[in-house]
Amino acid sequence: MVDGQVSIEPVYPSAKISGGEVVINKGKKGTTLNSELLRALIGKNLSMAKGDDIEIPVIEVDPTLSDEEAKSFEERAGKFLGKSFNLKFEFDSYSFKTDKILPLLSPKGGFDEESLNKIVFDLAQKINRDSQEPKLSFEGGKVTEFQPAKDGVEVMADETKQTITDLLTQLESSGRKFFHLKLKLKRLRPKRQPEK
Repeated sequence: MVDGQVSIEPVYPSAKISGGEVVINKGKKGTTLNSELLRALIGKNLSMAKGDDIEIPVIEVDPTLSDEEAKSFEERAGKFLGKSFNLKFEFDSYSFKTDKILPLLSPKGGFDEESLNKIVFDLAQKINRDSQEPKLSFEGGKVTEFQPAKDGVEVMADETKQTITDLLTQLESSGRKFFHLKLKLKRLRPKRQPEK
């Protein structure tokens, strides 16, 4: 409760496209409640039966980029202008153009793990499906229900994340504008297989 009243959410650095150019937000400092120290101070006052005011301790959170770091981030993000990659599964295609690629970059180098994990999670939500068992029901000499066996699929999270990281690295270091890749998934076979 107190945290929401004393904390100031930091603004993390980011890159976006505006007017065909990369624009860098260097970020903004914030603060967060030091709840462990606050608990200790309250405990100390209570144990000594003091009625003193307690100054609420906060920790400064500074994700901002220096001018040099911002310039480096802008140059790096500029390498992705006009570039994209496409992940394909069956009849579905998932496109990542520059505006979706830039949030995957970590402002201080490498790639943002949280953003990569979110993309993999979103892909899994769209793609994962359970296997379908075959069904054949008769009633009165007629087929009343038919369902063929169907493989289930599951996004292999670590492999997919590594694939995306590799694609981003290739896009960044090469002159290629586009990469297309078929997703590798784990196939889940139905328990009962149709007889052949």
